[in-house]
Amino acid sequence: MYMLSGWVDLEFEDGQKLRIQSGESLYIPGGLRHNETAASRDLELLEISVPADMGTVALRSARGLAKSA
Repeated sequence: MYMLSGWVDLEFEDGQKLRIQSGESLYIPGGLRHNETAASRDLELLEISVPADMGTVALRSARGLAKSA
């Protein structure tokens, strides 16, 4: 993920919270569950996913998620 403009807040299944801002990049390993909790109105980002079909599911919160066996 590369932030073109704005910012986005992410929460990960381990409870970590992170804000990514314009000009920053982030690598999220496959299988690491996370959720977008807030974003600026001017958010623009470039996201590259391999494989492209990653099974995105909208959630209210990433807290308490357990990896499936």
